[in-house]
Amino acid sequence: MSHRSDAISNFTALIPQQIDPSWHPEWGPRLAGFPLNIAYLKRGNSDTGSSVESVVYWLDPGTYREDSDHREICYFTKHPNSFRVRVIHDRGNGKWRTEKFRRDILVCLAAGATFDQAMVQTTMVGAESDE
Repeated sequence: MSHRSDAISNFTALIPQQIDPSWHPEWGPRLAGFPLNIAYLKRGNSDTGSSVESVVYWLDPGTYREDSDHREICYFTKHPNSFRVRVIHDRGNGKWRTEKFRRDILVCLAAGATFDQAMVQTTMVGAESDE
């Protein structure tokens, strides 16, 4: 029972701000609805207590792709690491999906019928230890 309580009290998910069409003259209308950034939390313990760090991924407009079925863009950290996050929005049903990669290996897949659902699923896993 105690283990379950600890797991629930340590649960953290972050829902990022969605891009508004007025965000940028060129990119705002194209990227509207996508997250401005994606943050993962990393919890640590040491002799001095526990700590929480964030790993933040920022969109790269140069990775934006769209076709009649979907729109997608990739996110990277400001200090390069071997991870990236791809966010995909399905035009037909409005669902969102995220794929987190370490190099070319998929390490996390999340999805939701709404933006908020997808982002909770995306960020609740937290950051990897080497992220």
